[in-house]
Amino acid sequence: MSEILEIVPGKSIGPYRLGMSRQEVWSQNRYPINCFYKSKKSIYRTDNIKLLGIYIFYDENERCNFIEASTRVQHNDPVLTIKDISLKKQNMADIQALCEMLSPTFTKNTYGFESKKIGLGFYCHNYENEESPLDGVSVMYPI
Repeated sequence: MSEILEIVPGKSIGPYRLGMSRQEVWSQNRYPINCFYKSKKSIYRTDNIKLLGIYIFYDENERCNFIEASTRVQHNDPVLTIKDISLKKQNMADIQALCEMLSPTFTKNTYGFESKKIGLGFYCHNYENEESPLDGVSVMYPI
C-alpha cells in the first residue's frame, strides 16, 4: 500500500515539518537519506529521501526551512494529498483550480504556481501546458 503524505501549507509534508533539526528528521526516518549540495552555489547540505521523493533544505542552524516533494517516485509510490485531495495524476489545469480554491494569493512563477502568503508552491517543467502533469510540491515558511 502506498504511503500517504499530507501537505500542510506553510508547515509540513508528511512527517517532515519546517523548523525540524537535521537530527529530528534523521531520527524519525525509516528510509535511507542521502546528503548532497543541490548546486555549486549551495552553502548547506540538502537531505534526499529518495524512496519518498522528498528533499529537505536547511538553514545555517541546520533547521528545515524548505521541503520539496516529487510526484514522480519510482520505488515507493507515495501519495501526496492536500485537504484530502490526492495530487496523484493531477495536471496543471487541475492544479490551477486547486490554487484558486486554496488561496487567491497564488501567482505564476518560473515553473508553476506559488503562494508565499500561505507557504505553498506547485511546479511543473511545462506548466504553461494545462495537460502537463504536476512534477512536485514545495512547502516554505509563509511571508
